[in-house]
Amino acid sequence: MRFIKLLALLLCLGSNAYAVDYRAINPGQLDSMVDGKKNIRLLYFFTSWCSVCKKNYQQLLRLEEKYKNDDIRIIAVSLDEDLGTLRHFMSRHTGDKSTIYHLLYADPNDVGHVFAKYGIRYRGAIPHVTLLDESGKIIADGSYDLSYFDKGLDQLLKKS
Repeated sequence: MRFIKLLALLLCLGSNAYAVDYRAINPGQLDSMVDGKKNIRLLYFFTSWCSVCKKNYQQLLRLEEKYKNDDIRIIAVSLDEDLGTLRHFMSRHTGDKSTIYHLLYADPNDVGHVFAKYGIRYRGAIPHVTLLDESGKIIADGSYDLSYFDKGLDQLLKKS
């Protein structure tokens, strides 16, 4: 049985036809994403089973492409409990070159405590978007459709 599980894992990892870089992080590692950066950050928290998140994913890729040469960092953080579920979702997006941060947590309260530390008002609804300016000030925080952020990001770029 152990051999079958290992083989299944290798097949899953070996079929990585898409160019997604998965980086596992624990809640404490959100520090580096929220603090100490001199650029605008858009944090997008999602799960692969959320229907709204699935619809927004293409918009997220479009924003990444549009602002790739600007001083904006778009950070996708998966709250999926299972990496296999996330990989299955991402396998439908062949050719996408993205980094997905997979947040590892044992207790959902861990996530809430870390978000509260930074003033992120996460209440369990996904997708959740937090937009921070260059100084780390939260500009927008809540459950938003990503299409609302084009004009806002353009405005923030003009100010900086």
